[in-house]
Amino acid sequence: MKNRIYKSFTEIDKDIQIVKLERDIHREKVFLQAEKMKSNFSLSAIVKNTFGGGEKSSSSSSIIMNIINMALPFIFKKFKS
Repeated sequence: MKNRIYKSFTEIDKDIQIVKLERDIHREKVFLQAEKMKSNFSLSAIVKNTFGGGEKSSSSSSIIMNIINMALPFIFKKFKS
């Protein structure tokens, strides 16, 4: 931050408000990046990337995703009991 000589408290308050808004913007950017990373590591994203998530194979990948989504509860029940 640059050194600045303030002439009034309103200038100080204005700069404080700007810094707070910049901090909030950066916090939101970090939050959005974290959400994006979480969605990239979801099962559906991993399967989509593994089996080719291109437009050509969208119907086949959606079929595979449906099968996996239906099979997972049964698989987890087997391991649980």
